[in-house]
Amino acid sequence: MVTGGEGLRRHHRLSAKAMEKTNASPNASLDAAIAPKSVAIIGASQNPNKIGGRPITHMLHYGYRGTIYPINPGRDEIQSLKSYLSLAALPSVPKLAIIAVAGEGAVAATARSARPLLRRGRKHIFGTATAG
Repeated sequence: MVTGGEGLRRHHRLSAKAMEKTNASPNASLDAAIAPKSVAIIGASQNPNKIGGRPITHMLHYGYRGTIYPINPGRDEIQSLKSYLSLAALPSVPKLAIIAVAGEGAVAATARSARPLLRRGRKHIFGTATAG
């Protein structure tokens, strides 16, 4: 019989062996969230004080080295970056998407945004918050 501690140790040994076989970093999935190579901001804003403008402002200010994809169908450029109509219009699949659309629009934006990612084999969990 395997006790709780033994089972956990065995799980970690098996996980480590699986990582070695695939040459995967143990932090690979965490890295995608903490240091993604590209970020799409759905509902991007020119105004750095709005929820859709803050992430872009902070990434530019603090030297984010990845690609920023502002998505706003009403603008050609946002904070000196080319703006896109939708996720489907991007030149490549972003590693992370931020939904910065208020209220009920966030649910629709999440559904629309997930489709291109799922079709291209990328699956992400999106978080939303309403600004008050």
